[in-house]
Amino acid sequence: GSDVVSMKCKADRVDGGYVINGNKMWCTNGPIAQTL
Repeated sequence: GSDVVSMKCKADRVDGGYVINGNKMWCTNGPIAQTL
């Protein structure tokens, strides 16, 4: 699980799409996830 209140994400528009930056305290099942 994760601390949902502390999750933050920011998307900046760049040529051809977006750059997404963020943080999350914990990541569960990371080895089997296709997208983090």
